[in-house]
Amino acid sequence: MLLEPYCVPDGTEITEERGVTVCSKGIAGARMRTLPAWRRRLPFLKNWENHMPAERIRTYIGKEKWDASLKIATVRDPYARMVSMFHWRARNEDTNAWSDDEAKERFLTFLNGSWPDDSRIVMIDGECVVDHFIRFENRDADIAELGRKLGITLDPSSLQHTKNTTSARRSRSTDDYYTPEAREVVERRLHWLFDKAGYTRKSA
Repeated sequence: MLLEPYCVPDGTEITEERGVTVCSKGIAGARMRTLPAWRRRLPFLKNWENHMPAERIRTYIGKEKWDASLKIATVRDPYARMVSMFHWRARNEDTNAWSDDEAKERFLTFLNGSWPDDSRIVMIDGECVVDHFIRFENRDADIAELGRKLGITLDPSSLQHTKNTTSARRSRSTDDYYTPEAREVVERRLHWLFDKAGYTRKSA
């Protein structure tokens, strides 16, 4: 959403939910809208959407343009990321009624289940293709550095805060959810965030 104004017609309202925009300025993919199954089955249609695999974007725009482009990804602390995802999945439950031990047990069960590690968004053939990470915890500095790379002024305060799950945690900190086993799962499955985005493994 930070760079969206540079990719859509002037005056376009920036909202979390949106359809696809393809114009002379650029491309903004759909967010929070599920593409119909029939469209996904037609390979000649370009299905621009959020969280697209890097390889598909390269295919869509061509290798020459891909190689000339600055690839940017926003990330957050892997441990906090998984607690947030856990509560988002449980957003229809009364999580404040859980005891601390129950929260830990449910969290570990969640971690051992199915969830996206997002590696396909940042990697092609096992190699990370991101040129610049914007880390949630270092947002303003990383955005300022991105602005310098692009030669533009970027305003972090313009970003909307979405999918806030803080109220569901009953004052628990991120560390309160973690057992050694839970930490191991996150560090193993989100290894690319530790290896490429500068986050530190707490089990180290």
